[in-house]
Amino acid sequence: MMGCLEIQPDDRTMNYLISCLCNLGAVDFGFAVLGNTFKLGYEPSIVTLVTLVRGLCVVDKVADAVELFRRLLEMGYEFGVLGYGSVITGLCKARNSQMGLELLREMEENGSGTPDGLCKQDLVDEDD
Repeated sequence: MMGCLEIQPDDRTMNYLISCLCNLGAVDFGFAVLGNTFKLGYEPSIVTLVTLVRGLCVVDKVADAVELFRRLLEMGYEFGVLGYGSVITGLCKARNSQMGLELLREMEENGSGTPDGLCKQDLVDEDD
């Protein structure tokens, strides 16, 4: 649509559009825009990728979110607390706290950060 109006979107425009679509629950359209982002030669930001993962969680596609997250890790994307936290939150909201805890331990083991907010609230036992 933007191309028809002779508006040339940049990578930030595409990332913003993906974010809006995911926040509206239209994750499938977000992935369509991601495809166009690649076709335009842009690289999505880590925030955009996390937004897509979080969007999958919001629309109850948690297994897909975890699979996408794992694939992105295998591709070399580095997620800190933001990325891991989004997936963990999605898992917990989908009542899969066990997998969320496993991912939390993985995050701590690979040095991606620590869940300071959880620790400050005494929600994580340091002895585990």
